[in-house]
Amino acid sequence: MPPPRPYGTQRWLTRRLVLPGCDDMDMQSAASRLDRITVDPEINHGKPSIRGMRIPVQTLFELLASGMTLDEILDDYPVLEREDVLAALEFAAVSAGNQQAVLFGP
Repeated sequence: MPPPRPYGTQRWLTRRLVLPGCDDMDMQSAASRLDRITVDPEINHGKPSIRGMRIPVQTLFELLASGMTLDEILDDYPVLEREDVLAALEFAAVSAGNQQAVLFGP
């Protein structure tokens, strides 16, 4: 019997998405962005966050919904990278599209 997984940072992964007009390279880069979304019970009460930082994915959604542009968000949060915001959007697309987001342990 394998030892239990340590209780710690989890990463959100999903099955491969197939979208019209996207080649394999697009899909690989989109899937790899989800590695930037982490869940750690000790950070943000276990809410999905960006790269283990104290920036919840929900905050990025709220900023985008308020009308902020990607450049404005990156100016306000210098620790974020463009790929972080794209990872949050990919996470939203997977979650909203009735696709299963699977927790993957370290």
